[in-house]
Amino acid sequence: MLEMTITRKETGPEGTFGLLESEALEMYVGELPWYKNTRNTSCIPIGRYKCKPHHSPKHGACFWLREVPGRTEILIHAANWMGDVTQGYKSNLAGCIAIGMRFVKDADANDQDMIQQSQLAMRKLIEYTEFKPFWLTIINDTGKRMVV
Repeated sequence: MLEMTITRKETGPEGTFGLLESEALEMYVGELPWYKNTRNTSCIPIGRYKCKPHHSPKHGACFWLREVPGRTEILIHAANWMGDVTQGYKSNLAGCIAIGMRFVKDADANDQDMIQQSQLAMRKLIEYTEFKPFWLTIINDTGKRMVV
């Protein structure tokens, strides 16, 4: 089965950002900040997860991470914003993982980081995996800043 890795590079109230990589694929990811794995407001714990193809009524074709400790319905889907809404940031996520082709620093008038070209990234991920299950390992390397 295909193996992929998310390496988280930086985190803060604007979101948690990193890279999704495998042998022949690289794209950006965004997640919510870490709030002790709290449902709907936190990124998920580091670890290894099986991802299965899924058809979501809201997000369409996406991937479902299975057996996330203390959480259910964690998806990889298209989205752009992943900030802490309690601090005034935009967010399209409720604990899931967003993918995109670009990471943009200070993307709008709110100076909030984001990922872009998310729909394109989702199509590329589906094509690359042939919409089949894969293993995903999530690690932290948040001592390094994202490169724009």
